[in-house]
Amino acid sequence: MNSTSQPLSIEAYDAAQLEAQASCRSNHLLQAAMPVTFTGASYPICVRQERELVRFLCGMNNGRARLYYEQALGGFTRAEFDVFLDAAKRCLDMAEQRFGCRQASLGTIIGAVFHLRCLRALFPQGGAILEAGPGSGLTSALLARAGYGVLAVDITQGFYLAQSRLFHAFGLEVDELAADQRPLADIGAIAPGRVVHAPWWKYMLPQPDFAPAIDGVVANGVLCEMAHGALVYNLQLWRRLFDAAGRPCALFAHCLGAPDSVGSVGSVGGEGGYARLEATRKRLSFVIAHGDANIMVYTTRRNAACDAYRQRMAQPGNTDTRTFASDNLFQARLAQGAAALAGEPRVGFEDVVRAYTELCGEADNDDERFLGFLNTGMQTAWSHLLWRGEEGAQA
Repeated sequence: MNSTSQPLSIEAYDAAQLEAQASCRSNHLLQAAMPVTFTGASYPICVRQERELVRFLCGMNNGRARLYYEQALGGFTRAEFDVFLDAAKRCLDMAEQRFGCRQASLGTIIGAVFHLRCLRALFPQGGAILEAGPGSGLTSALLARAGYGVLAVDITQGFYLAQSRLFHAFGLEVDELAADQRPLADIGAIAPGRVVHAPWWKYMLPQPDFAPAIDGVVANGVLCEMAHGALVYNLQLWRRLFDAAGRPCALFAHCLGAPDSVGSVGSVGGEGGYARLEATRKRLSFVIAHGDANIMVYTTRRNAACDAYRQRMAQPGNTDTRTFASDNLFQARLAQGAAALAGEPRVGFEDVVRAYTELCGEADNDDERFLGFLNTGMQTAWSHLLWRGEEGAQA
């Protein structure tokens, strides 16, 4: 495919989206492509001027830097600290050059390095990763820089355009499908270090005819917040890709999104986000491969990672109905990844903040200052809290 030399313009995205909406002959498809949690909460998702895109570099991780660093990561190794510094400098330099202010999000950058650590453990052989709802785009960018092929898909104009700029700031080869007439079915294999950037109208089809060869899916902070049609569409599509792969595949989520999200448009009984996710993933044969206080990993019953689970469930007289596949490759890989880092010296959080402040000039951004002014109850209501996983481990 031909990579684009410049980020996608606001005008080009808007024109392509208007054409896609006008050409779409299904209201239900358009409904599924709506960011219902954002729109329901009046959260801004569109921009008209380039400088507005700085707001979308922060993802949804403001105020969580210490939580991510101490609870999820347990501290950077020296190699991870170098990745963090490079990512922070690229984000801040881009913001200054493009948007006129040196602002990013410490929590978002820390979170992306944590995601990279987990995904390297889950997929040590490399491969291709689909990220649904990449937010700022940092996780996708770090994956591509680490040699993974990436298919990044988003449904919101503001985040999509911010991702386009970030990918270029990281010096990545980017195939920008929003400005390309070719369908997603034409992309073929995604080369290592390359990003295929796809808007909703290339990804959500009445009958999806594409089958990219992927090894895993990343869906951070979105599974509980999608429209019901989008959740079913995605899980159905990912199940098909996983089952056809002939190799172990997994769905990774650092955060499931707001567990009581009312973004369940079209769901039976208007059930909340987490209840809807659990019911849907079980119905579509997704099982939990790993669940802890920080991350969830799912795969499908028919995927190669679940051989032991299938054998256990197939035993005569088995009455076990759990959907937690404890004996699987991904559990072992995460344990191996943690063991490999166990003896590594760690960088203290205060040192990370100090280094970031030297790059940025200040540790907090305007989002964090504003949320700090609001009362704690309001800040908690807006926070997509880390899901604790106890229920999943017992499912």
